[in-house]
This record gives sequence, structure tokens and C-alpha cells, in this order.
Amino acid sequence: MAKHEEICVCKLMEQFAIAQSKLSYHLKLLLEANLIKVKPQGKWNFYSINSSLLTEVFSQKAIKFFQHE
Repeated sequence: MAKHEEICVCKLMEQFAIAQSKLSYHLKLLLEANLIKVKPQGKWNFYSINSSLLTEVFSQKAIKFFQHE
């Protein structure tokens, strides 16, 4: 998934060639970890990366890395 891109769960199933139940399980874990966001539209869910959280996490890691040098 590119930054700010939303992708339908149906396209994720095609991309990863795994069963819907396995994909749902992994998406649930990513949602619980707040790493992705979901937007229901009709009968499909559209997923996107939670870029604000990832930016914050990587920024904090970079700060800690440079503080230790």
C-alpha cells in the first residue's frame, strides 16, 4: 500500500493469494495495533496505512538512535 492509498480487501486477497479468513485475521491484528485504518464502503472494507502513527514511531526511534551516538 502506498502512502495515503486505500485498497479494497478484495484486492488484498488477490495480491496475497490467501484465504479470506487468514487475511481477515491478519488485518484484525494490524487494526488492533493501530497500524492500519479501515473505511467501510458498501459491502467492502478499504484499508490504508496509519501513516501518522508510523511517522511518530519512526521519529521517536530516530531521536533515540541519534541521542545514543
